[in-house]
Amino acid sequence: MANIQLKLFKNGHLDINGVSVEVNLKKSKNRWYFGPYKSFLQKAIRRGDIADALGVVRYAWNNGYEIEVLRRLPIIAAEDVNYNYVVPAMEIFWSQKELDKEQLRKKVEQLVVAMCSYHNKTRECGCYVLYPYEFDVKSSGINTLYQYLDDGDEFNASAVVVNYFKKIDDRAEIKNRAEKVWEKLLEYNEKNNLNNPVVKCARGRYYLGGMTGDMLMMFIVAIIGLIRGYQEVKLLPIPYNIKITPIRSYKDIKWYAFDQHTILGRKILNIVANKHKIDYNLLADISFFCESAKGTLNNIDGIVKKYITSYFMKYGFYDIEEIFRIWNNKYRNEIKMLIENKLKGLNNDDLQ
Repeated sequence: MANIQLKLFKNGHLDINGVSVEVNLKKSKNRWYFGPYKSFLQKAIRRGDIADALGVVRYAWNNGYEIEVLRRLPIIAAEDVNYNYVVPAMEIFWSQKELDKEQLRKKVEQLVVAMCSYHNKTRECGCYVLYPYEFDVKSSGINTLYQYLDDGDEFNASAVVVNYFKKIDDRAEIKNRAEKVWEKLLEYNEKNNLNNPVVKCARGRYYLGGMTGDMLMMFIVAIIGLIRGYQEVKLLPIPYNIKITPIRSYKDIKWYAFDQHTILGRKILNIVANKHKIDYNLLADISFFCESAKGTLNNIDGIVKKYITSYFMKYGFYDIEEIFRIWNNKYRNEIKMLIENKLKGLNNDDLQ
């Protein structure tokens, strides 16, 4: 089986099996600075807010952060929209050599519109990672993966893969295990004559690197793609009535984008947690579940319901609606006000 490895170098070259291929975009100068914008892009897509999402894309293209958007879109597709959208997201990423900067932007905007407009957004890929990662899910060895794929058993196929990487910290061992899993998934795809592009695209995004959860999620994308098949995704033009949100600085980012994954979000959550004597992690989780994840958690069922119910039970909550009541009645307005006041007082975009 061909071992295709993809890596984006600082000089803007895409390395495919050791062959350096020139692409048009270079690595951004300060990817950490772009973090809140990336967060806003993801929240906007979750909520189906085309104007805000395109505002972030335009900001990125005007300020040298194109590659951050290109790298993030496959993750957003998997985590917040639907596994099928990983395919066009990666195809656009790989088209950097063929398209100039503006052509690439137009393709990205069409994909963003399609992702915003998708009505059945789900967080199932992420929950298939999180449930076995955080809870004790017994599973057989990696050699049983084919059997679960044959049975259409997404939960146990996912658990086998996630458990295979659990508590493994050695990078060389992680690399070896990843290559073994991808070899199995690609072999299954070929053996069953599926010709499924989801596997190739998920694997391509995996080798672009990222956080552990994002990396594991690409395995789940491939598993679900093999079991359910691939349904082609159509890109959509920008609706004529959409007025793109102008974004020039952090001040133009809406408050809910500053969650626990951002510096400002963590600071504000700490202030409120100390004031109300509530566990910081619980408040951060309530904030994320009730506000940050809006759009993809409107309809909770299947693995998503199983994970969220189990997750909040450890805090003593057995009614999901109670969590929403606590957020809306006690914490939401206070956190919103503190973040917005902080943003108004910024003289620049330094939130350190």
